[in-house]
Amino acid sequence: MVKTIQKVGKRMLYFAYGSNLNMVQMKKRCPDSVPITKVRLKNYKLVFNRVADIIKSEGDEVEGAIYEVSPRDIRNLDAYEGYPRLYTKVEVIVEADNGKSYEVFVYVMVKKGLAEPQEYYYNTISQGFKDWDISKVTLEKAKNQSKIDYKVDSFFTQKYCDRCGGSLKKGRIMSMYNENCICLSCKDKERQEVDYSDAVEAEHLEIRKGNYNYKGIKG
Repeated sequence: MVKTIQKVGKRMLYFAYGSNLNMVQMKKRCPDSVPITKVRLKNYKLVFNRVADIIKSEGDEVEGAIYEVSPRDIRNLDAYEGYPRLYTKVEVIVEADNGKSYEVFVYVMVKKGLAEPQEYYYNTISQGFKDWDISKVTLEKAKNQSKIDYKVDSFFTQKYCDRCGGSLKKGRIMSMYNENCICLSCKDKERQEVDYSDAVEAEHLEIRKGNYNYKGIKG
């Protein structure tokens, strides 16, 4: 079920189901965030496509949690989640154990598939499940299902930045201008380019048209 997103003043409610369940990581990424409650999203299931994703699945549920986040937090999340090239955002209804419903936004992967997560990433999510006292049954099931021999996108295995040649160990994101895999430092520099807002606007326009394979204004 999809509805208008719930706002708390200028703040919004974000549904985490993957590594951002880890409270230590979430606080580092989003300093203004406030943990609210454990919730479930019905008729979806958790999968791994190298990183965590959710897909529609009748009768299944995704357990997670919601955070109240500021505009600054959302900008940080957009960067970490590779929005809108790697993940896009949708609005959904989640439900807490007490039956209360919340209108929230959540990140879902643009390209679907199955691929096993790296151990450190999986362990980060596992700690998040522990932080929120969520059963790990669906987490372990998602990992086991991901072991099917699918081709892994080179974005996740690339070791060096396409722009500066530096290591990608501290994080990676797709350039807004093309399909280059770049480091977070290069992404910060990219945001300072005079035509960056034009690149973002063009990307969002293509997504609204249903084109999820857009290669950027310089692609």
